[in-house]
Amino acid sequence: MELEIKFLPDEEIVAVAARYNIPWDEQMRKLQPDIRARGWLSQQNMEAVAVWLRISPGKQKFADNPPGAIEGATAIALSTCDESRKWHVLMDLPGVGKSIAPSVLHWFDDGNYPIATRPALWSCSAEAEDLHLSSSWLEYTKFCRATAEEHNVTMRTLDRALQRHYEEKRGK
Repeated sequence: MELEIKFLPDEEIVAVAARYNIPWDEQMRKLQPDIRARGWLSQQNMEAVAVWLRISPGKQKFADNPPGAIEGATAIALSTCDESRKWHVLMDLPGVGKSIAPSVLHWFDDGNYPIATRPALWSCSAEAEDLHLSSSWLEYTKFCRATAEEHNVTMRTLDRALQRHYEEKRGK
């Protein structure tokens, strides 16, 4: 997978990110302190992530998880230092896919993770299908971390810019 941001320089990342005005980001920010303090997500929290991603309620299968599975898996994902394990433990949960797993880590893990939505991937010259393996997700994560660091922006700023760039170039 060859990754490349479809827009630059630094000021453009910041300017594009500033045009990202999605009101439901605030919902994720409100959940952060409690989830980070206790170290796991509930089914209700996972559903909130799906809503933030605009995934239709009927497409999630969170209710298919046995009692305690979401809490246990997210506790492992948010506490382990093994990045591949973070991916696998989340992806093993019914209802969690290639957009939800990275979003859980983006909002609630301290490890500086990018979101991996179709728009964000497109803005990095990738496709959602490219993230079928944890190694691909790790490559994307390292690329986004390096890009954010190189351009002196936060991961959230980079993610907002990637999303907004897609919307402006490909339409909403």
